[in-house]
Amino acid sequence: MTPRLQVTGIGKSFAGVKALDAITFDIAPGAALGVLGPNGCGRTVLLDILSGLLPPDHGNARFTDEAGTSSTLAELPPQDIVELGIARTWQDLRLIGGIAVLDEVVLGAYSRRRTGMFSAALGLPAGKRDMARAYDRARQMLTVVGLGGRASSLADRLSRGEQMRVGIARALTAEPELLLLDAPAAGLADPERADLAELVGVLCEAGISVLVADRSMKLIAQCCAQAIALDAGQIVATGSPTDCFAAPAVQHAYFGTGQHAAC
Repeated sequence: MTPRLQVTGIGKSFAGVKALDAITFDIAPGAALGVLGPNGCGRTVLLDILSGLLPPDHGNARFTDEAGTSSTLAELPPQDIVELGIARTWQDLRLIGGIAVLDEVVLGAYSRRRTGMFSAALGLPAGKRDMARAYDRARQMLTVVGLGGRASSLADRLSRGEQMRVGIARALTAEPELLLLDAPAAGLADPERADLAELVGVLCEAGISVLVADRSMKLIAQCCAQAIALDAGQIVATGSPTDCFAAPAVQHAYFGTGQHAAC
């Protein structure tokens, strides 16, 4: 089976300091891969490269869609990467605030709409049809993430866990085949984290590949069969979450010399 995403030798430096060094991994269709590590390990830089916000200094990533079309991601702008079928969320959520949850979510659908926002604003028939489809998709995705009853609520009045789900719903309206989650468990209590892991499983069952980049060992263990661990921009362990957590380099990165913990 051709991987949905193949990352080969990606490296990135800032002012001579390596943020990522020779990162290589694959994600299969409908699979969830955990990318774990302490703050500053390079998780977000990796997602920024995969979503087109940063160019890699070395290496590349290749995305293969359901139709078998393969595309190299390096040098592509973010809009083109979304068009390929890759969407992401953000650790800082990036909600507009002051508008309804449904309106926050529908913004994600514009990235793959056939007509532009101006066409919809002018009331042209094609724009109206596209707008209706976008809102239908947004409502469906709110139901998928468990917020079907909060469509009219103000997004900035929701809890952190609910806001994170709004961000996931917004990404899903772009109809991705690969979803990149940036620190989705940040600020979540244990029950919310368990619900998030269940949602990742639902997405994988629907055929969406998910990259879960988080420092939460528990989240990675709950929703990912495979993981890679980063420290100082390098992969220090690969395998099952349990194997990664048990690796001395991972234990040292999280807990320091002489400490040990299990997931």
